[in-house]
Amino acid sequence: LYQLHDPPVEVLQRGEFVEPLELLKRQGKVRHWGVACHVPEDVLPSLHHAALASIQVGLSVLEQAALDTAIPRAAESGVAVIARQVFASGLLTRPAGSLQLQDIDSQPVVASRKHQQLHAYALIALQCGRSQAEMALQFALARHDISVVVLGISRPGHLEETLRILNASGLSPEEQQLLIASRRADP
Repeated sequence: LYQLHDPPVEVLQRGEFVEPLELLKRQGKVRHWGVACHVPEDVLPSLHHAALASIQVGLSVLEQAALDTAIPRAAESGVAVIARQVFASGLLTRPAGSLQLQDIDSQPVVASRKHQQLHAYALIALQCGRSQAEMALQFALARHDISVVVLGISRPGHLEETLRILNASGLSPEEQQLLIASRRADP
C-alpha cells in the first residue's frame, strides 16, 4: 500500500497524482494506493478518485470528528479505513492528573479542552474497570468501519501492554456509548 501523506486539499481536488499512481500499479510496483489525511475533511475529496484503496485518518476518544462523515462515507464507498493516533499521541496512555496543559497542546484553548476530556475519559475508564489505553484501543477496534488500526510503539513495554489490550474483551455497547456520549458533552 502506497499512501500520499497529508497532501493539501487542492492536490486532492485536482487529482493529478492519480495517473502516476495508477501507472505504478500497472507496472507492478505498488498493489494499492491511498491517502493519509491530515484532517477528516480531507477524506471526502479523496473519495472522488475511484481507484483509491484506502484512507488513513486520526481517530481517538479525544478526537472523534472522523466518525461524523469521513469514516462512514469511506466505508460506504468500499474504501479501507486506517485509524491512526488512537492513543492521542500518548495522552491516553498516561494518568490524566500527571499532564500539564503545555504537555497536551501548544494552543491553550485546545489544551484546556483536551485536559477536561482526559479527566472525563479517565473517570469513564475507571467506571468500566479498564485502563485509558485499553478503552482507547478497544474504541477504535470496535468500529466495524475501521479496517486497520495503526499503533505507535516505541518501547518493548508498549508492545507488551498493547498485546495485553488486544487480548482484552472488546467494549460493550454501553461502554462505547459512554465514550461517544462524553464527546457530545464536551465544552
